[in-house]
Amino acid sequence: MTVLVSLQVADGALAQVTTLLNRSVTLATESANGTVSNSQRTALDAEFTAIKAEIDRIGSTTNFNGGAVFLGVRSVRFSE
Repeated sequence: MTVLVSLQVADGALAQVTTLLNRSVTLATESANGTVSNSQRTALDAEFTAIKAEIDRIGSTTNFNGGAVFLGVRSVRFSE
């Protein structure tokens, strides 16, 4: 059961990252399409930077049972 819950925690974090990455693709497309002003492009860049920071935060703070989910080496033993 512990492994299942750990995987569910990781899955939830990765779902958040997927949403953020989809938004970053949208921002890159908007920025590259040639229809935004320099000030709008600056705002898009600021949002992209915030998305990157949020992804980093999710990666470094997602924990399960006192341990980091995405950091370090973890050994998981499955029993039959």
